Amino acid sequence: IQDDYLYIFYIAKDRSMLWRKSNIKDINNKVRELYKYLQKPDPAEREKLDNAAAYLYNQLIYPIAKKADLKKNLIVIPDEILFYLPFDVLKDNKGKYMVESYNITYTPSATSMKLISKQELKRDLSLLAVANPAHEFLPEKEKTSEKTDTRDFDFNLVNQPLPNAEKEVSGISSFFDKNKKMTLVGKEAKEETIKSIDLKKFRFLHFATHGILDEEKPLRSGLLLAIDRDPKEDGILQYREIYDLKTNADLVVLSACKTGLGKIIKGDGLIGMSRGFLVSGSKSVIVSLWNVADYSTAILMQEFYRGLVRDGFTKAEALRKSKIALMKFTGETSSERGITGISGSRQSVKKKVDFSHPYFWASFIIMGSPGK
Repeated sequence: IQDDYLYIFYIAKDRSMLWRKSNIKDINNKVRELYKYLQKPDPAEREKLDNAAAYLYNQLIYPIAKKADLKKNLIVIPDEILFYLPFDVLKDNKGKYMVESYNITYTPSATSMKLISKQELKRDLSLLAVANPAHEFLPEKEKTSEKTDTRDFDFNLVNQPLPNAEKEVSGISSFFDKNKKMTLVGKEAKEETIKSIDLKKFRFLHFATHGILDEEKPLRSGLLLAIDRDPKEDGILQYREIYDLKTNADLVVLSACKTGLGKIIKGDGLIGMSRGFLVSGSKSVIVSLWNVADYSTAILMQEFYRGLVRDGFTKAEALRKSKIALMKFTGETSSERGITGISGSRQSVKKKVDFSHPYFWASFIIMGSPGK
């Protein structure tokens, strides 16, 4: 985006093309409109959401699709407001979401994509998973046992439990050999513990917790972790600390709210947690673009790892298939927001749910390498 124009570059092995769009204000407004509708599963706004998704497909994708045979695997390098756009939800002229046809990943820049693809990774362990951190040190009047529907952090409800985050990690860890994994749940999920571990040994790093976003001061954004009564850290793994971590992961999953957002700096892209983990040595990061529901996220993540670890799909293919499965799934949860997995029952059920709205399945994207 430059000088009131949007430039669209398409680069494939056999050809490259360029378009210039002059209606950048209309496109920006439509991205804002779509993003607003995606943040809440309101049936009354569904038609407006679909119309915005179709408009953006025709503006951003159709010019390419009518002249080129789009490949199944697409890598998007967004700019400015387009960092807020999940291309999965764009609808083609047949009414199909792009997620139904394409494996879509993102990268901050062409340069970063080249650097990531050259990394050679060797590890001894498979999975480090962190979930539902506890805060022991808080006075009783400041604690709450009130469960939360989303993984956004509310400073007015300091100790918001995420019961489905624990179920998520339990389900995910079942796909890994017991000698090749480590899980930190509740009181064990302390910031100092994570910093003391040699993270370079792990192929997958998974955080199922609350996300904290400060768009104006992105260095203060982070992941909420556990604190005991004698803390050595403040319990928030902030962006500036992520940047200094030494990781060697093929994939980091930030299963929390708004972990894909940050501050957009013209010419430098998005400054946020995804960049922090890529700089720290990881090949790719799965992040979210808005507040995510606790129960549907737990199902999505278990289906993702099922495809990635058990079925051998690439990261992009596994995420796409898990989104489609969730989109088409009508299941049930208990009143405590416990989950019933797509591929098998987890517990007794009471409450019907419908996850077809993009709010539930479209928030998570892959930033970095799309491969295995």
